[in-house]
Amino acid sequence: MAVELRCPDCRAKLKLKKAPEPGTEVECPECYAVFDAPEAEDVRTDDDTPPPRRRPADDADDDDRPRKKKKPKKEKPAAGAPTPRKRKAKKKETNKPLLIGLIAGGLAFLALNVFMLAWFFLKKPAAYELMNYLPPDCTSVSGSNIGHVRKYIEFYKKFESQVNESSFKRAADVVSAAVGGDKNEFLDYMVMGTNGKGEEAMVLKTRTPFDQSLLSKMPGARKAAADGRDYYTVDAIPGVFNGPLKVFSPTPKLVVLCPAGVSGGTFNKMIAGNAGDLENATAARFGPLGKRIVRGTAWYMLTYDNNSRPKEPDNKDPGAAGGDFEKQFAQATKSPKAGGFKISVGSRNVRFEGCLEFADSDAAKALRDRFRDSPLAKTDDASLDPPRYWKQFVSKMIGNQKVGVELYTNLGATTSGDLFIISSECDTLSLMESSSTLVGKMTGSGAGGGGGGGGGRGPGPPPGMNGPAGQGAGGRPGAAEAGVAIP
Repeated sequence: MAVELRCPDCRAKLKLKKAPEPGTEVECPECYAVFDAPEAEDVRTDDDTPPPRRRPADDADDDDRPRKKKKPKKEKPAAGAPTPRKRKAKKKETNKPLLIGLIAGGLAFLALNVFMLAWFFLKKPAAYELMNYLPPDCTSVSGSNIGHVRKYIEFYKKFESQVNESSFKRAADVVSAAVGGDKNEFLDYMVMGTNGKGEEAMVLKTRTPFDQSLLSKMPGARKAAADGRDYYTVDAIPGVFNGPLKVFSPTPKLVVLCPAGVSGGTFNKMIAGNAGDLENATAARFGPLGKRIVRGTAWYMLTYDNNSRPKEPDNKDPGAAGGDFEKQFAQATKSPKAGGFKISVGSRNVRFEGCLEFADSDAAKALRDRFRDSPLAKTDDASLDPPRYWKQFVSKMIGNQKVGVELYTNLGATTSGDLFIISSECDTLSLMESSSTLVGKMTGSGAGGGGGGGGGRGPGPPPGMNGPAGQGAGGRPGAAEAGVAIP
């Protein structure tokens, strides 16, 4: 049964073949905003047409009802008179070319609708193309959809200075200067990733195609080849990894940068787009979790192991120095295989979502039930004071009480297969008016920004998703932990 949704951001109508499950994320093909599918009763279907109006009962007596006039009887012709001949109605000829055209047009329209629905539901996220050029077996990945956030001009202006301090913007400025692009409009998307050996890379997507040969104009560029493909070794870019870099361009809109010390085997797979090892490519490794997380405006995800799994604080007083929050989050992440966090910017609201991937759906549902029994799920009772670990979260990561109240009020949790999903949102204007702490975490330009590693600064890890021993994805101090713990 076809359904019709309306995007809450651009108000565009989305016609879908069938109603999505409530809470499932839907991406608007017009403005790329991501929103949750409404409850079934809020979805309009083709069957939602008003019933025909019924005629009221007529209480008047039969005698008062208007009677139909009887048609006069036809007189029989007189005997011997000629019988009049009946005229045969002319049969209209069918316009065959017009009929064929209408049928063909209808079939083409139907095929177009089927194609659009298939494209909407089956298309790969934009970040996947970039992630193919990261090192194989990445254990942590972060990304920022710069082109999307630029659509909200006032929001972008508010925090543009912080974006300019990020490692990916510094790298993009050097590349744009070499290829002759406008540095203010050059960058569209970026991803950064690190594998288990500490090998890392950054992939930039430009808004418009560029001449790939112009990478030779980057400072200190020296041409070389690997696996039959050209690349350049260039001088170090301040704030981007450590030391000289290897740079190559797999398409006219992509640039890949990594430390010159990345091993030959890893680099050969990167420059080939991991074509011969798709099972271990980053997009495949993160599976359903990655497909959901990378649709955000800024996002981060991490696989958990003994080194990267959050640890409970050692201090005896769980409330000291934010330890209560860290303890709660460590307990919630003892068994998940991976975790992720995303922020989706809209014209009215900024949506936050954290995901944990478990080995099976039962474990995800158990954590959801635990959330529903916690104080975090009882925000409708004004007499209840938020738990201490929530206050620590707001103090460390939000830095603004108004935004903290909005997030606390809008908290919710659900599951999707093996995923546990916790989400909230706040007013976009409230976030713009607040301190820049949270946006600093989004861009990695805050104090101790992690995720970039090796001297680079990218979007820092969200709550409890730091690397080994509290390090960021590249082994340097990660961003302060932020997120929601479940008691």
